[in-house]
Amino acid sequence: MFAADLGVATTATAPAPVITQYFSPTIYSGNGSTQKIVNNINLSSFGGMVWQKKRTEIIGYNNNHVIFDTARNLNSALFPDLYNVESNPGSNTFISWNSDGFTMGAGSSRLNQLGETYISWTFRKAAGFFDVVTYTGAGNSQTIAHSLGAIPRMIIFKQRNQSTTVWAVYHQALGTALHLPLNLAAGTAAFPLLTATPNASNFTLASFENRCNQSGVNYVAYLFGSLASGSAVGSYTGNGSTLSVDCGFAAGARFLLIKRSNSSTNWYIWDTARGIASGNDPHLIANTNALEASTDSIGPNAVGFNVIQNATTNINVSGAPYVYLAIA
Repeated sequence: MFAADLGVATTATAPAPVITQYFSPTIYSGNGSTQKIVNNINLSSFGGMVWQKKRTEIIGYNNNHVIFDTARNLNSALFPDLYNVESNPGSNTFISWNSDGFTMGAGSSRLNQLGETYISWTFRKAAGFFDVVTYTGAGNSQTIAHSLGAIPRMIIFKQRNQSTTVWAVYHQALGTALHLPLNLAAGTAAFPLLTATPNASNFTLASFENRCNQSGVNYVAYLFGSLASGSAVGSYTGNGSTLSVDCGFAAGARFLLIKRSNSSTNWYIWDTARGIASGNDPHLIANTNALEASTDSIGPNAVGFNVIQNATTNINVSGAPYVYLAIA
């Protein structure tokens, strides 16, 4: 039976983190020119990842999700809803990582089209919260070091230079024998990505698994931890109506990524920049390029979040298992 993971501090004596220094959901409008996004996240000193998505569309151009990170080349984008290899989606797409955010160029309709609105989710590297690692696959089992400083509760893997392999997600609630594809509406796949539960310094990849360890192929891995009062990688079982999920937060969740794990359903994303409130809330879908839509599927909760069964999203079907990433 699935049980919510309430989040674990990196050490018993660690102070409560200032999570706003580590994560920011930020809405901005495209200007078709150089634009600095100020979110008070210090990416130039600490590194991290920015995930962006167009919310609206005036003129039909590319609407894919786009990810950049400080472990790879500045203008190398990956697309969470596609199989594609990393590429530069436009001239001078990313100009700099800054001490208070990042600066974009004019080159991509996915990121900075004049008149469109966008959301960016910024994850800073921080102990217990988030880390990003690059490596080359070996074919045979290999151990990869990381700097999360805590047990990774969720790891997202992507091949960087081949376009035939899905994004693959290890989630602690599923164990090492199963994983989920991020860029597809699909249930669990019975291909182990890891040989054992990862630890606070490394994770060991399964042999000959092309989703994370094909010989000679370059990969990136995004590692997420459960940090007391800041982030939770967890699970719940739906009750068919309204369910309160307690993440152990001192405030409600500001970001949610939720997926039903045993069914061909979407990965849904909510955040407080666009709205997590009573009534309809705007959502995006990680595995498609669909523009923003609204449903009454999420509700505010002082220690986590509420899920509300709605036929559009089906994120609280009675008896169904779900996995999530929540950030306060």
